[in-house]
Amino acid sequence: MIPPRGTVVTATDPFGETPIRPFVLVSDATTSHPFPDNESVGIVVTTTQREQAIPISAAFDEGGLPRESFASPWNPVTLKEEMLRDAFGHIATETVDQIADEAAQYIQTNE
Repeated sequence: MIPPRGTVVTATDPFGETPIRPFVLVSDATTSHPFPDNESVGIVVTTTQREQAIPISAAFDEGGLPRESFASPWNPVTLKEEMLRDAFGHIATETVDQIADEAAQYIQTNE
């Protein structure tokens, strides 16, 4: 089963050089993804602070990561249920909304 939107999980990294890395799940288990029972959209989490990155360490309302961490909204991936490993907690809805909104800006046209 896919954890709820806002959960920070570790998962197999489908494209990166790190075999397992953290992601913030930004799709929900009802209507925002066509396969909510076995896939979710995840946003890469990193410890590298970049100007465009969104800090998430203070946004945890449950759990947390061992190091200061940042979501990279320009880096979404589809994660299948079998790729998911551990859940580290949940971040506040406002921060998840910000991450998702900024991710959408990277794929929308500026017309």
